[in-house]
Amino acid sequence: MLTVQDVAAYWAGRRLPGTDYSPCVDKSEPDCFACGAWGKYDAEAWGRDHSWERGVSLEMAHVIPRSLGGPDELENLVLLCNECHLAAPDVAEARYMWQWLAAHPRTGSPHHLLLYSSFQEAVSSYTGAGREIVKALAGFSDDQRKMIADNVGKESTESLLGFSCHYGRGPVFSAATWQAVFEDLLCRVQGTLF
Repeated sequence: MLTVQDVAAYWAGRRLPGTDYSPCVDKSEPDCFACGAWGKYDAEAWGRDHSWERGVSLEMAHVIPRSLGGPDELENLVLLCNECHLAAPDVAEARYMWQWLAAHPRTGSPHHLLLYSSFQEAVSSYTGAGREIVKALAGFSDDQRKMIADNVGKESTESLLGFSCHYGRGPVFSAATWQAVFEDLLCRVQGTLF
């Protein structure tokens, strides 16, 4: 049975067929082939000796779906985050998947956010690491975001509004959670009541 590690090792240093695109694959820390979101170590699935410790869980995705005759072979498997896996084309012609992957915006890096003239425009397509924080910050004005940035580093974890993640979500905190933490911080900095 093939593993996520096998797929990462197979594609490391290769270009996708019919494209100039090489996915961001480091076999020790692969990224989503579509959006570039960092892969995350999953101790339950892969054992405790693996080193992936950041980002989102990656799933093995068939280029040609199994239901349409696609084989369970390395050349027919790619690594995608859940969002990209759901959005990927499910067709019997591999070239459509390769084209989709090569054309997909590589928004897994926060540096992508600097390429846009407006923060809201950048956030609308950002799917990478920290996307929940970025989505939360999109609800604030430029002045409020600056105030948050200037003050969040001065806070200790204990002084921030208490927060947690929903059961089973792992270390991912929702955008609504981050928005509440940032609103609380702004209220305290400005001396206003919520």
